[in-house]
Amino acid sequence: MNEGGTCPKLEHIDMDTTEDDLTGLASEAGPAVPAAVARKGKSRAVDGAVAEGLQQQAPMGSTDDIDLDKLVMNFLVVEGHKDAAVAFQKESGVEPGADLNVVEQRMEIRAVVQQGNVVAAIERINDLNPEILDTNSRLYFQLYLQQLIELIAAGKTDEALDFATEELAPLAEENATCMEELEEVMALFAFPNKAASPVGHLLEATQRQKTASELNRTLLASQFQEPAPRLHALLKLMSWAQELLNKDERTFSQMDLAGNWVSAAATGEGRAASASASSL
Repeated sequence: MNEGGTCPKLEHIDMDTTEDDLTGLASEAGPAVPAAVARKGKSRAVDGAVAEGLQQQAPMGSTDDIDLDKLVMNFLVVEGHKDAAVAFQKESGVEPGADLNVVEQRMEIRAVVQQGNVVAAIERINDLNPEILDTNSRLYFQLYLQQLIELIAAGKTDEALDFATEELAPLAEENATCMEELEEVMALFAFPNKAASPVGHLLEATQRQKTASELNRTLLASQFQEPAPRLHALLKLMSWAQELLNKDERTFSQMDLAGNWVSAAATGEGRAASASASSL
């Protein structure tokens, strides 16, 4: 069964991450990674695997070490902000690297899923590229599972049961993960107040968003686009580097995920210097 890609999350990065993992992150970030980060790395891990990966992605000879315009355009295209991409192209001269009309179609399909109209989304996917669902059985199952949820949420019990039996059960019977997901949705039938049940989260907007995000990643892959903005990989690298510096008790100016500079942490040598100054 073909699996869709997963979107990198800005989650905690394990401090025991291996050198191969870190080099992989640097490669994932692509050419937008600044070589300056590699040159200025202080910890042994940054000087090692991460620095090497960063240097490979951004040669030292570049003027600014990072092409911020391309990084911004990549974010706009992958996230589907067509109008912003058009405006930014006029302002910066950076090519989007993708057909913006196709980007708009992708966003329209995602929006239809977020509105709960899975049938219309499937029709639009087939209009865009009939091979997408034929070659991605995982996405096909997830869309049908979302359709079952929509039928249950609308109170169409008989139609939902028939749909689950005739369409979803044959897809799930040979895959343990799919069967578990189907059984979780079917559990909604056991509760009079479905929204307040232990599986009530399936009826929330976050479930539609989950399906829409998986669809978006698959559409990006079918169009030979990156499944997530390079900015995600850069932020993961930044988060890991800051955690490592904290672990090594270094004093530095820290940036949060909102782009705000946080006051330098008084750790290690910084604490010792502060203590020495206060004793004078």
